[in-house]
Amino acid sequence: MNIKLRNFAHIIKDFISTNKKSTFCCLALFLVGIVVGIVYLVTANGGEFERIANGNITFGAVKVFFYSVLAIACGYAVIAVANTIRGLSFLSVLPFPVLGFVFGKYTAELIGSYGSIGVFNLIFVYAPFFIFTFVLSCVACAIGLRNAGISSCNLLRESVSIAIKCYAVNVAICFVLFL
Repeated sequence: MNIKLRNFAHIIKDFISTNKKSTFCCLALFLVGIVVGIVYLVTANGGEFERIANGNITFGAVKVFFYSVLAIACGYAVIAVANTIRGLSFLSVLPFPVLGFVFGKYTAELIGSYGSIGVFNLIFVYAPFFIFTFVLSCVACAIGLRNAGISSCNLLRESVSIAIKCYAVNVAICFVLFL
């Protein structure tokens, strides 16, 4: 195995072992959100999965890009604010079930409405976007939660700067995927 790949794998293992609780909490909330999103859409459609109306899906790459950038900005703002105010650090995991819900809803809409073209869009556009958004948000949340109990101006700036950096990388990935 390549040394750079081994080094990257070691960094990921070290991050997960250091932030085990917050990483698994974020993952659990994300997965619950996915299941709730799929169940919500199917039950709202009368229990039919094959005939989901496609009226709720936003079309156009530029429109999807700007809506996505705005939505993830709200999520990162919640993470940044919750990690800078001492008593609100528990709210920093709030964007994960919402992200999972939207991912589950889009998954059911794409597959139920468009079939194989929807699966293609899901695999190559939407799933990478949601997975990268989850990973980067999880990094921002874990680092912020690790520093939330310590009251120091530098650590607060670090939490906010990590959230801003993760948001910038997320916007770049969103730009590549949608445009």
